[in-house]
Amino acid sequence: MAIGIIAFILAVVYVIIECLTHADDPIFNTRYWKWYLVICVIATIIAIGFYHKEFLAILS
Repeated sequence: MAIGIIAFILAVVYVIIECLTHADDPIFNTRYWKWYLVICVIATIIAIGFYHKEFLAILS
């Protein structure tokens, strides 16, 4: 359980760092940067859906 949450947090941190450090890369100067952002959001939603019981267990 904890491994999944740790992996999820690391993935989110990685995505945030990637988005911040590569903000000046060509991907953000093209029409594809919106799709890149959408993929990040969808992946986050899927991860939350997959681990939502574990999140609730920790929060409660």
